[in-house]
Parts: sequence; structure tokens; C-alpha cells
Amino acid sequence: MSDLLDDAVKDEEFFVGYLPTPPRTKRFALALGMALVLFGAGLQAALAASQRGPGAGLERSRSMELDGLFVQEPYPMIRFLGEDGALHTALFARGWKAGLGTRFAELDETPVHVRGRLFTRRDARGPRHLFVIGGAPEPTDLDGAARGRLDVAAEELAEVELEGVVVDSKCAYGQMRPGDGRGHRGCAQLCIAGGVPPVFVTRDEAGRETHVLLATAAGGNAIPDVLDHVGEPARARGRLEQRGDLAILRLTSIDPL
Repeated sequence: MSDLLDDAVKDEEFFVGYLPTPPRTKRFALALGMALVLFGAGLQAALAASQRGPGAGLERSRSMELDGLFVQEPYPMIRFLGEDGALHTALFARGWKAGLGTRFAELDETPVHVRGRLFTRRDARGPRHLFVIGGAPEPTDLDGAARGRLDVAAEELAEVELEGVVVDSKCAYGQMRPGDGRGHRGCAQLCIAGGVPPVFVTRDEAGRETHVLLATAAGGNAIPDVLDHVGEPARARGRLEQRGDLAILRLTSIDPL
């Protein structure tokens, strides 16, 4: 009987800290670890897929090279003629959470060539663009006809009062999912504080979005005025103007709802 018990004990694997791990225990631990890794990866993928996207109006980003007119105020942007022959405006951003600031202010109102990724998101008025620039704008030449079409004057529309939310154009136009709302507030504040142009998004009764670039009453950079209101419902008042395809709200006030 004693021999039988000894044989049974020998078949059992006991973990002892100062002895090598038994083969069966090692295999079990490895299998369990791999299973937990795969489960965690699957859970993360499911959570990511369930996140609300930036909207049905988002188009896939494209690597692009553009020739157009560099504009510094109220934020760096480029006016260019699209494949459809129409005038378009793309706001500029850099990598991470940064805009261009005044780094290329000397290029204001001059033709430039840029490389990077173009993000397009449609609102009720048409496409809205963000260009995440790679490298630096390079001076170039445009023919007289193209240059003439890109020189547009501001058209004053009306004094307005709008309800909506301030978003950073980089994440909201496709760099993050979701790229707006209270859950994105901290990220959006960092982007806007870094110089990414702030955009005011309003929605009509049918849920259609309209995007309006925010500027000061004098037409300058409004980041200090809107930073505290990012990601929260707000009421914005000011003078609405149109520059080409871009709607700009010159703020007189912005208050939480």
C-alpha cells in the first residue's frame, strides 16, 4: 500500500518556489497567459470598433501634394483648386497636437506647394478640409488665372447667435474616434492650445452639421477666447462672414449653455 501511495504522489506535480517549475504546470501557465493576451486584444478591438465615429460625412484621408495660396489669418490655411475645379480651403495642422502657429507667417498671401494628408468631412454646406502637413510649405508659382481665383474677399453675411460645440478641427475631421463631445474635451483642449484651429459645430433639426471657423471680432486667432468652452454645449454670438468656401464667425461672445 505504501508503494502505491508513493507512486501516486510521484505522478502529482507540486510547485515549489526554489525548484524548477514542473513541465505540466509550465504548459498550463503558458496556455493561460496566451489566452489572456488574446482575450485582452479581442476586447480592445471590440471596444475600439464600438466607439462612435466622427460622422457619416467623413471621407478617407489621402496623401496629397497641393499648390495653392497660403493664408495666415485667422489660422494658417491653404486655398486651392480641387479636382472638380472649385475653390477649396484646407486648415493646416502638424503632427501630434499642434498647429502651424506663425512659423510660416512670411508666406502669407503667397503661392506654396505642400505635402501631407488631406482629411475631408462634409457638412450641410459642402466639404470641409484639414491638411496635416508633412515638412514645410515651399514657395511655388501659380498661373495668373489660378492666382486670381484664389484671391477672395470676405463677404459679410449677418449677425448671428448659434448653439453648438467647439471642437478641434484635427481630431474632429478624422484624426480621432470619436473626435468630439465631452469625452474628447481634454484632448481637444490640448490640440487647440497647441494651435489647431477651433471650429464651432452646429446641427439643425435634421441633425445636419454646419462647421464654422472661430475668430476674434477683429478677425484674428480666437484660441484664448474659446479654450474654456471646448467640448461643452455653448452659445456663440458674432458676425458671420464667408471667404470662398469657408464660413468664419467673428466672435463677440461665447457662453456655456
